[in-house]
Amino acid sequence: MQKLEKCVQCGFRYVTEKAKQNYFAEGFTGEPQTCLHCLGEKTGKVMNAYGDLVFPHEVESPSKQLYIPKTVIEGCRPCMKRREFLYK
Repeated sequence: MQKLEKCVQCGFRYVTEKAKQNYFAEGFTGEPQTCLHCLGEKTGKVMNAYGDLVFPHEVESPSKQLYIPKTVIEGCRPCMKRREFLYK
């Protein structure tokens, strides 16, 4: 089993391989001793779905149906039925 060391900044998360990769990708030198969460706080970045640190505006939405245009909500069949636009 792999020996993981605890983060020196927060003390309860672990320094994983992904954290080490992101540590060097950010241009830090020396031995990586911070977890991915604390590294994200230092750089102002967030973790994407793949575990990489990216800027908050670069994160993809988890679902393509997350954004529903307002016109769809106002003109859906149940709403139109309730407003008596249909079946008159």
